[in-house]
Amino acid sequence: MKAFTLAHAGKGFLRGQWLLIASSAAPDVNRMAGPLATFDPATGAATVNVKALGGDSGSFSACKFHQGSPIVLAVI
Repeated sequence: MKAFTLAHAGKGFLRGQWLLIASSAAPDVNRMAGPLATFDPATGAATVNVKALGGDSGSFSACKFHQGSPIVLAVI
């Protein structure tokens, strides 16, 4: 789980909706995806159950949220 606070409150995200979260500095490299576990549209507080990571996904100083779809992860 990864906690965020969105700068712009009032977004229409829904619990369970998949989100793609990308670094503003390097969106093609640093990104993560997963379903939204909690969201408070009044404050912008959100928790995402991260299921897929790309690049340095743990140290975003600024990021953008986009609607996404479930990602199928290969089981080896």
